[in-house]
Amino acid sequence: QNLAYLIDREADNPDMVKNLALQLREQIKFGVNITNDTLDFSRAKTNQRQAIDLRDVAQKACDVLAPKAKKLRVRIDIQGSGTPVVADPSQIQQVLVNLLLNAIEAKSDSSVTVQIIDQSISVRDQGVGIPPADLEKIWEPFYTTKEGGTGLGLSITKKLVEDNGARITVSNHEPGAEFTICFR
Repeated sequence: QNLAYLIDREADNPDMVKNLALQLREQIKFGVNITNDTLDFSRAKTNQRQAIDLRDVAQKACDVLAPKAKKLRVRIDIQGSGTPVVADPSQIQQVLVNLLLNAIEAKSDSSVTVQIIDQSISVRDQGVGIPPADLEKIWEPFYTTKEGGTGLGLSITKKLVEDNGARITVSNHEPGAEFTICFR
């Protein structure tokens, strides 16, 4: 509302109007993201479980994020292979997109490792890790330490993992954090 007022007031200054319009667009995009995340978190999803190859699903998630990874100069390495697991492929892809996005944003000019062993998959970054006091809070809806974050990404991730009969854990390593999903 304030930006709309300023745009009206600065109508004679095209550069200022352009700058304010860009700010308005970013704020609208942020509001839409919060709304969509809130709806995703609250909406009941039908689970379409089937036998899936974690490496295939991981590759699809990496493909989705390739432009962002390239922009931030982050290399994503997929290592290992496993036995098929029974899960909803689109939900597990969304989980991996969420985890990979956090990992990519943790530190530019670095690498992220996706490790598949048997019926588990982990995503490890080279960021600063998660403060020990926050390790349990990260799963809470609307908890975030990320500027502009909604605090729903990891809540949605945990819910989707559990809806697929798996469990997710997080640990810190030197450097970075590692999220592991076990389907056993």
